[in-house]
Amino acid sequence: MLLGALIFSLSFLNPGLPPVEANAAGAAAIETMEMVSEVDAGRMIGDIGTISGYSRCSATAGKDDAASFIAGRLRSLGLDVRLDSFTGPDGNRFTNVIGEKRGASDPSRVAVLAAHFDSMPSRQFPPNCSAGPAPGANDDASGVAAVLEAARVMSARNFAGTVRFVLFDGEEYGHFGSKHYAESLAAGGETIEAAIDLDMVGYENDGGTRLFAVHDGRASQLLAVLNASVARYGIPVTLGNYALGTNWPANLDPNRLGDHLSFWNAGYGDTVGISEDIATDYGNDPAYHSSGDTLYKPDGSLRLRPDLMSAAAKLSVAALSDLAGPQGRDAWQAPSEDFYRLWERTDRAVEAGLETRSWFWGPKPIDTRWEPYEESPTGERLVQYFDKGRVEDNGGSVSGSTTAGLLVEEMVTGRVQTGDHSFATIHPSDVPVAGDLSQPGNASPSYSDFAAVSWPTCGPEPNRVGQYVSATIDGYGKVGIAADPAALVPVAAYDPNLGHNIPQVFWDFMNQEGLVADGGYYVNGVLMNWTEVLGLPISEPFWTKAFVSGEERDVLVQLFERRVLTYTPSNPEEWQVEMGNAGLHYLEWRYGPASPASGYLMALPAMIRLERFTSSGSTGSSSADTTSSGLPAP
Repeated sequence: MLLGALIFSLSFLNPGLPPVEANAAGAAAIETMEMVSEVDAGRMIGDIGTISGYSRCSATAGKDDAASFIAGRLRSLGLDVRLDSFTGPDGNRFTNVIGEKRGASDPSRVAVLAAHFDSMPSRQFPPNCSAGPAPGANDDASGVAAVLEAARVMSARNFAGTVRFVLFDGEEYGHFGSKHYAESLAAGGETIEAAIDLDMVGYENDGGTRLFAVHDGRASQLLAVLNASVARYGIPVTLGNYALGTNWPANLDPNRLGDHLSFWNAGYGDTVGISEDIATDYGNDPAYHSSGDTLYKPDGSLRLRPDLMSAAAKLSVAALSDLAGPQGRDAWQAPSEDFYRLWERTDRAVEAGLETRSWFWGPKPIDTRWEPYEESPTGERLVQYFDKGRVEDNGGSVSGSTTAGLLVEEMVTGRVQTGDHSFATIHPSDVPVAGDLSQPGNASPSYSDFAAVSWPTCGPEPNRVGQYVSATIDGYGKVGIAADPAALVPVAAYDPNLGHNIPQVFWDFMNQEGLVADGGYYVNGVLMNWTEVLGLPISEPFWTKAFVSGEERDVLVQLFERRVLTYTPSNPEEWQVEMGNAGLHYLEWRYGPASPASGYLMALPAMIRLERFTSSGSTGSSSADTTSSGLPAP
């Protein structure tokens, strides 16, 4: 066995989980789920307020102002924006606004998300623009806001296929804008993989959250994607599928009357219109096609439903993203794919706000450098430090090129590993194991203070399962018994390997399940194989004092070979158990305070004594054979 080396195999990326197939039913694509979670109903309300402030009936300045606002927003997102102006059959000028996110690898695959931005003040047809203001908050500023929000969250990502965000003019005059657009595409021989038209997605008066996908019987692929998205991404909406001709003869069905009809007529059958209602000719909104179609009621309360509009945007994002094929977003730079995958598995969901658990690694790397390693082909290896730990690229020097050293054990013993069997001896770390790096006096014990109560100095402890943790350790390494501990924490498990007890709060954390990134998808599963991530416990759990953000707190601390676990009862529940900042502490110990990333070989501190050890001096811990044999099931 190798002291200080943890060999990661591919199975570490998926501990305790079967591999996820690329088309796994119910699995949530990582990029898509993050985009769905970023949809902001508050932004949509703001956009509806702006757009409905323009009276957008044909041939009015308000309609042109709305088009300028929409175009400016799409440009600000970095999209390729085009204004497509044309003269309608009635002789009026109309302008479609088109924003495009061009596909990175297969741009000829095109998915369209559309809505119309014109409005009308009455139900007279053709529209009588002198009848009054035409705010059109629901019809169809709600759809426009959903398109703009989808564009915002999707613009920061790359996709294999092309995604277009199209805002049509002239819908209220007989779908002039969409007819012009769809016929132009067909005349140019352009294919459209799918199109979604959002028209009135903000009003629902029965308390439910439902939307309807209207189709003409040819949208099987898109309907399958939409229906799967609701369940896969947890979108809070009931989606009904309405086939044209179900309630009326198809040629008289009022649900055909939207911009989706233009796509159907141009031969683009994989198109749906999404709306809040399909019940009657005038829909569910009594203010439809009137000056009363406003965002707010007279009493100042919202007339439209933020949750319903948000659901429409989320549904559109999910479907279009899965159709276009997300290719990832810019993230912190990892020197190897394995480094990134280790971090991504547990911490990407935390970074994205999908989980509220504490970090396993940290938000991003804090240092990348070269360190000496004897067996590496160049005599050094690339390492990357996070707040909580370190990963290493050994260049094929060991079985499995990505490893993580036993940082905590090194800081306690003062042995720095420089090869499979080579170590440098320096003074153990005086960095506090918990709390702020700089603490008044000897407020909190350091790693060196734990030397007398940790492996290999301290032998096996008795099995105390069922007893409460009462042992204490102070800033001088003095141990004692707390008569009244900060919290009653029972011991849940006993590790027979080195003979240490594990408290319930840590045992639960070590065996927790949650959302993890696995094979390009988010799935629910076991977060870690704890013997690989933490290593074996090398100390008992101890109550101590630590200063956190300058405030003294009671903290339960336990040292493992690779990590430190802390339990702070005064923290919010989801942050009560955390991994200590072993990676940051190790950098502080080995390289000095606030050492910047160097990108080149760093020397060990002065006054070191190189030693040679054989495997007989090891803990017997590596990912190849450490087990939790003899421990109770979580």
